[in-house]
Amino acid sequence: MKKIYLLLLLVAVPASNAQVINGDFENVKPNGKVSNWGINFSIPVGIDLGTGENTSDTILFGNSTGFSCAPTNDSYSGSKALEIRNAYNLTQNLVIPGGAVLFHDATQDSPGWNPGVPIEPGMNVSFLAFHYKYIPFGVTDVIEAELTVLGESGEIGRASIQIAEPDYVYDGNVQFKYAETPVIYTSDETPLWMYISFSMGTQENATFGTKIIIDDVRVNNGALSTTQFTNSNFAIFPTVTNQHLNVVLKNNNNDRTFKYRIYAIDGKLVREESVEFNGNSPISIDVSSLTEGVYFIKSKNGTAKFIRE
Repeated sequence: MKKIYLLLLLVAVPASNAQVINGDFENVKPNGKVSNWGINFSIPVGIDLGTGENTSDTILFGNSTGFSCAPTNDSYSGSKALEIRNAYNLTQNLVIPGGAVLFHDATQDSPGWNPGVPIEPGMNVSFLAFHYKYIPFGVTDVIEAELTVLGESGEIGRASIQIAEPDYVYDGNVQFKYAETPVIYTSDETPLWMYISFSMGTQENATFGTKIIIDDVRVNNGALSTTQFTNSNFAIFPTVTNQHLNVVLKNNNNDRTFKYRIYAIDGKLVREESVEFNGNSPISIDVSSLTEGVYFIKSKNGTAKFIRE
């Protein structure tokens, strides 16, 4: 049975399993903008009633590019990543939350009316995943990443990640972290379009100077090799099982309650439960009722992948 299963697993990953357009941000235009990523932004313009001349607000972007999202050489892989910053309207004394949206037309510099990015036939859109460096300048800053999947009837799936570090203290040594979450589908319609966006919050909670660097944005399991779960504060064994999955805490994690969810490879939630650790002993989770396939076990402390054979 195992040989048959492994054969099916290979077939299940199609050749058209392409990833996000310019999701590694290596394609930078001659004008300095990252291809296929940007936001709609315009500087307010008014008329001086005394002189009749046009006046525009003074905007501070915190970088030399004049954009709220721009390429950076500080990358997780390759030579480029995407840096998103909050800007500041000096004229109106207002923070302008930064952001970036994926759009399909590479000839444009901003999304405009963004119809979304078409999903190729056979393409697996099951996760939103990326690496990031986050440097907040305020305790209220929140970064939101969202993937929306559309079918013929409208939205059929969504994945959302929220990043907030109110206790952050800058020590000059910021490392890349890994974030991922599965798409939760509400319909079995064929996925046709997808939107991906990164938002730096609202005027009320955004702080001028806060920035995040994004790299290697992915939407399917080709991105989720086991080496990318090194930030998890738990480990599992065995990773191939037909009966029990054992979970152990690591990295001095003192949280004795383990609240977890198990997702199938298509992003569907199949189990949600809370269990308690007893000292340093592993927790044993019975997965024998799951059908054969690839699964992800997720908690607030990370994610791990296993196979139910």
